[in-house]
Amino acid sequence: MTEANPDMFFNRASILEYLERYGEAVRDYNIAHTIDPSLNGQQKSGAIIDFVVKTCNLVQSRKASKNRKHAELANSIPTCIEGELRFISSEEAKQQITYAFSPIANLAHGVNTGAILPARIVMHLERPTEVPQSFLIVDSTQNFAVVSFYHTNNTLKEELKSGDLIHIKNP
Repeated sequence: MTEANPDMFFNRASILEYLERYGEAVRDYNIAHTIDPSLNGQQKSGAIIDFVVKTCNLVQSRKASKNRKHAELANSIPTCIEGELRFISSEEAKQQITYAFSPIANLAHGVNTGAILPARIVMHLERPTEVPQSFLIVDSTQNFAVVSFYHTNNTLKEELKSGDLIHIKNP
């Protein structure tokens, strides 16, 4: 029988963490820690659990609060598309995709082709890793969610501020 390789588990856990597959990442960090405690896998898995718990608590507390600022943010979000939207992608031009604004509650699991989620940034969420950058958002119906941006760096948190309007295509 071959000996288990802790680096394999640790590296796979890093990839899973990047992909936000937190349960699997925690499992693999813990396996790596069991094999080789010097890799600090338990510390990495603890940081993931802390982030997830803090984020869930934040979303729940915002949802439960009747904060006037959040209501103002939500009320300032457009609920329909005015005029024609054009995107640079030639693939979309060929397919003639029609887009409609959709609040969080109307989105299905997976890619929502033809939907645009208009939302306001509530706050940046500090993470143990630089990428992806995550933000708490609110939609026009005062539903809260977390959105993550990949292929970016730490400067995005300076560029996107609380109250900024964003439109997420095909969320």
